[in-house]
Amino acid sequence: MARKPDLTQLRKIAKVRELQRDAAEAEAARASAMAAERAEELRKIALRRESSMSHWHGLHENGAMPLELITLWSGDVRRESGHLAEAEGRLEAATAAKEECLGVFRTQEQHRKVAKDMVDAAAQEQARLRDEAAIQTAADRHLHGKAGS
Repeated sequence: MARKPDLTQLRKIAKVRELQRDAAEAEAARASAMAAERAEELRKIALRRESSMSHWHGLHENGAMPLELITLWSGDVRRESGHLAEAEGRLEAATAAKEECLGVFRTQEQHRKVAKDMVDAAAQEQARLRDEAAIQTAADRHLHGKAGS
């Protein structure tokens, strides 16, 4: 015969599951904020690089850029391109971390719901058994009361 679940233990498990879900939710929020920061960082670096490129193209088209500055500018563009690639990598990593945290949160939410459902089912079973016992006691009193008469 299977042992009936202890309602007190199930409530403790449900509380732990709720705390785990809350922690996962907080971590997902932090990861989402970090991904948003990384996206903003990437946007700013891309704008800076685009501005530099536009400025250079404007100077180059007008013939206003001395040849010795072209080498300096190309080094600058390479550095900015490197910063852009690094920022893209950081954004990709932050997005992956956010997705992972959201997956953990969804899993913890499912575990919390299962634990809550188990508590609810055990509480209903306990109430049913209590009601059956009360009905049985009332029936016994009624039968014994009549038998004694």
